[in-house]
Amino acid sequence: MNQPDAIKLSARCKDITGEIFGRLTVIIPIGKDSTRSAHTIWLCRCSCGTDISVSNKSLRSKHTRSCGCLKTDLCIDRSTKHGMAHSKIYMVWSAMKGRCDNRADNAYFNYGGRGIRYCARWSEFKNFINDMGDRPSKTHTLDRIDNDGDYCKENCRWVTRKIQNRNKRNNVQLTYGGKSMCIADWAESTGIKYATIRGRLRYGWSIERTLTTPTRIR
Repeated sequence: MNQPDAIKLSARCKDITGEIFGRLTVIIPIGKDSTRSAHTIWLCRCSCGTDISVSNKSLRSKHTRSCGCLKTDLCIDRSTKHGMAHSKIYMVWSAMKGRCDNRADNAYFNYGGRGIRYCARWSEFKNFINDMGDRPSKTHTLDRIDNDGDYCKENCRWVTRKIQNRNKRNNVQLTYGGKSMCIADWAESTGIKYATIRGRLRYGWSIERTLTTPTRIR
């Protein structure tokens, strides 16, 4: 990506080119932010080699100290120096391994039992957390994009339980009007309750009738 051109600094703005804030080295001023104070935006280079744009205010307040790699490294540091054996993220990693390796695991049949594995790199917790980072929130779970693929950085993401449930391979897919979606998605699209759609199909309704018949207003 081409480096943006530097802007001319006002007389009131201090030139901090070359100064270091955390892992960031200031390169050039490239603009102003949209706040009333119009803080100068600086192009900075992280020690990991990534370039990011940061406002003068964020640098001075130490709100931004890296491109984002610092948070991941701190998380790894906590796991190696202070122990994370009882943390949620460690339990996610441990459960993933159990589903793939442990024949006594209740979920093994749907994972290791049908050939789902995790990449060799993820046999170590520090590599897993380095690739995936910590969970965005307590409602997020580890999800494989391709349900027939292995656990690895390229095939995994953090998603909410709602999205993960829709990605299950046993979800019923309904095709109508050239679109194929699970029942939950059709419920949102049509405004017909999930339970109503399931009930209509159970009673032998056609997909077209199920998805186009309005529900009664009582």
